[in-house]
Amino acid sequence: MGHRHPAALLKLPMLYRLRLSLYGLLSVILAAQQYATAQAMPLADPGKAPIRIFVGGEEKGVPPTLVPSDLSVTLDNVPVQVSSVRPAKDVALLFAVLVDTSNSERVNAKPIQELVVQIFQALSGEKAQGYLIPFDVRAYIPAAPLQAANARAATAVLAFGGGTALFDTIAKTCNTVLSRSAAPGVVRRVILLISDGDDTYSRITSAQAEEAAQHEGVAILTLPTSNHRLQHDDLMQEITSVTGGRQIDVERPFIAQIVAALNNQWVIELPSPTVTDDKLHSLRIKVTHQDVKISAPKRIPVR
Repeated sequence: MGHRHPAALLKLPMLYRLRLSLYGLLSVILAAQQYATAQAMPLADPGKAPIRIFVGGEEKGVPPTLVPSDLSVTLDNVPVQVSSVRPAKDVALLFAVLVDTSNSERVNAKPIQELVVQIFQALSGEKAQGYLIPFDVRAYIPAAPLQAANARAATAVLAFGGGTALFDTIAKTCNTVLSRSAAPGVVRRVILLISDGDDTYSRITSAQAEEAAQHEGVAILTLPTSNHRLQHDDLMQEITSVTGGRQIDVERPFIAQIVAALNNQWVIELPSPTVTDDKLHSLRIKVTHQDVKISAPKRIPVR
């Protein structure tokens, strides 16, 4: 076998380096093209994805109107044009009152029962219906909504005691009576959670419960009990923050705050992306009005 000339051996590394440089340059060009395509992703015309948000500002006053130009929206950090924004006050409301009946809430049984009655009396109507879901180590999902006239009788038989499966109950509620499949169309879905935030029995984590709510477009309002601020305040704030809900102030009348929160909801509609994967995507919404507080889910599914 003949021997290669030393000069030929010296050329090989240079050829390899040149080939690698060409591959690297090609990779950069392709990556840039993919990024540009993602940034300029066309939006489909047929489907609309309504995103339900809370507009706070009870103390400062809520402006009479919001228009698309008042809002800046990004999905996965990509700007999205707002198609429309309108008040959600007249949109159908489907709600579930989750009542912690574990042993830790036994001392609060009477005021909790009265609060539940007042909630159903204030919210139930022609375009609003709700479920009463007590829970301890399991969630007791009813077969039908509760009529306001029957609320007092339903709460009178609630038995308090045992452990708490809070996260399991949130997920089960979202996946059953508040699910998109159970109530399709443009419907506001809201959980009113009466609990101290303690959980001793769930099989899933708080993050998994929040994810279930985000998938079904459920906003969670938390109503604190007497132990709430001392024990699980951070957890309850997290649940409301990531789902686009709000935490009801323990120092002020509950019912007025709940009604105001629901009356101050707006529906934002965005064009649906051409690619839908039913996965959760990060959402950010900013509003130009200084007197308006936006409370929106941190992630939404793209369907």
